[in-house]
Amino acid sequence: MNTPPLARYLQAPRFFCFLLWVLVGLWAVPPTWAQEPPNFESQVVVVQIEPDVAIVEGATKTGLEVFDRTAARYGVHTVERVFPFLDHVQPTPKTRRNLVALRHTYYVRYSAADDPERVAKTLASAPGVVYAEPVIINRLLESEVRVEPDDSLFSDQTYLRHLRLPEAWDIVKGEDISPPVVIAIVDNGTDWRHEDLLANVWTNADEIPDNGIDDDNNGLVDDVHGANWCSVGGSRWGDMYCFGL
Repeated sequence: MNTPPLARYLQAPRFFCFLLWVLVGLWAVPPTWAQEPPNFESQVVVVQIEPDVAIVEGATKTGLEVFDRTAARYGVHTVERVFPFLDHVQPTPKTRRNLVALRHTYYVRYSAADDPERVAKTLASAPGVVYAEPVIINRLLESEVRVEPDDSLFSDQTYLRHLRLPEAWDIVKGEDISPPVVIAIVDNGTDWRHEDLLANVWTNADEIPDNGIDDDNNGLVDDVHGANWCSVGGSRWGDMYCFGL
């Protein structure tokens, strides 16, 4: 009895390999309906310019004819470097290429109401532009509200905003991480008994406090919350500690 051609094909190993490949492909690609659309910062895009183009900090023009003509249409008023501090970094043979690229990456700020994704796509097509993209806003999934600490003295700690910590808290908070991250603080001492730190101070469970013995045999005596690395002893330094959170 002759087997029909279609039946012979279905019995072939290559058919099942092809079917498996299709199924794996469908499983690996997440459905578009399940993805949250990205949010972008308004009226700003990030643009990387070819390294041979010199741009004056804070300028409104780049010297690239097509780019500047397009930028004028969107009301570009500021072109500023994303990483100005890299001027002080000495390149090595391995980092030179990336360092040059980062030094020529700019925030391009404009006044028009156009969608940043559209603006980036248009600017990216101009000669002399390596890439252009909108600035994505990352926030915690459960909240679109800016996370602010309940510390009554937060407004007095201006350095926290300079470090953009509220924006960092939008992305992740310490209690969201499992296992928790231990942060080592290298300093001349920390008041670990402070009310803002006491509940979060890292504790060496293998060390018995203040017994003068290296209980965990790591070469440090009484390193309960950290260590005094100047005298290579326990964590006490005067009345303060160097410790982990």
